[in-house]
Parts: sequence; structure tokens; C-alpha cells
Amino acid sequence: MQELHDIRPPVMVGMDPSWITAAWIAGAIFLVALLLWVLLKKFWKKDSQETLSLTAPLQDPFASAINALDALKEKASSTRDAKKLYFALGEIMKTYIGKTHNTSAREMTTEELAASLKTVYLERHLATRIIRFQEECDPFRYAPDHTNIHTEISHRIYNDISQARQLIQAMEKDRLSHCAEDVPPLPLALPGERA
Repeated sequence: MQELHDIRPPVMVGMDPSWITAAWIAGAIFLVALLLWVLLKKFWKKDSQETLSLTAPLQDPFASAINALDALKEKASSTRDAKKLYFALGEIMKTYIGKTHNTSAREMTTEELAASLKTVYLERHLATRIIRFQEECDPFRYAPDHTNIHTEISHRIYNDISQARQLIQAMEKDRLSHCAEDVPPLPLALPGERA
């Protein structure tokens, strides 16, 4: 007679349940770590931006534009790339307009800037001069990269820098005249005193 043998235990097919549990735990840990990293990065970024904005000195847009034009004029004598110079010139103009009229002028095309200048409190003649100036500079900004400065272009760059200075000075004068209209006159005497 044959001997009786015990029944073999069942053979597991597929993944071991302990591996599935370990995979779920590892995935949960990964998601929690990712969430913490995103939150820390977001709050860290806010803190660093607040620190920069608190420590950055407030500079008058007019003074910074004039200083930037002076620096560009010095740079014009040493560089041969008209495209970079005209991009910088347009950036200076648009930065000044954006800061003084609270618009995002730096990100605008010339056509968008023209539409935006119609909505700000600016003399119509001055706005037309600004747009005409930007349109005259556009061909140099968007020319092919091989635009080197020739003698006639170098004279034009200096003329355009001085014209940009005149436009910024005219915008500042216009802005200050409108600011002066908004401020009520000072009283001749303090309240409770005779004038």
C-alpha cells in the first residue's frame, strides 16, 4: 500500500501581498514628500520675494530711465550690435511708461502700446510722438541678427537716444503737471487760526 502524503500548501500566483503593501506605502510616502516639497518651495519663494521687495530701494522712474539712457549711450560707443541697442532703448522707454502709468508696457508690442496710451492720461500729441518713435525703432529691433553698426546707423543711434531722453522728459513734465492739478492748494492758515 502506498503511504499517504500531506496535501501541499497552495502555490501563490502573481505578486506577493507583502510587496503590494510595501508599494502602496512607498507611493504614499512619495506623494507626501512631493506635497511638502511643493508647499515649501511656494512659501520659500514668497518669503524671498517679500524680502527682496522690502530691501529694494524705491527709485524714481524718471531718474532710473535717464540713468539707463546715459549707460546705453556709453554702451553704444563700444558695441557693434544695433539690434541689442534698440531693444535696450525700447525696454527703457517701455519700462518708464509702465512704471509711471501703471501698465505692463514692457510686454506690449508697439500696436498694443499705442492702444494702451490712448487709455492713460497723456497728451495726445505726446502719445503720437512716442508711438511714432517706437515704430521708427522697430525695424532695427526686429532686423536680422547680422545688423552691424555702420557710420550712418551709429549717428542715428545717438540721435534716437537723445530723442528718447526728450520724450521721457516730456512725459515726466506732463505727468508732474497732471499730478499738480490733482493736489489741492495748501491752506493759508491752519484750521482754527485766522488767515
